[in-house]
Amino acid sequence: MDCTYLGHSTFLLETEHAVLLFDYTCGPLSLPEGEKPLLVFASHRHGDHFNEAIFPLAKRKGDT
Repeated sequence: MDCTYLGHSTFLLETEHAVLLFDYTCGPLSLPEGEKPLLVFASHRHGDHFNEAIFPLAKRKGDT
């Protein structure tokens, strides 16, 4: 399992079976290659925990 801190409240966690993105707000986002399912979590709708930039992630290859 890999856990990467991306700033403020944002973490990217990669497990054997999935990729989990928590509270993405801004900045470069490099997702692991492959087709593991991506689960995106926004704990609440404040700007420091939520950004509409997460919605285009649904178009990536693999389940989101």
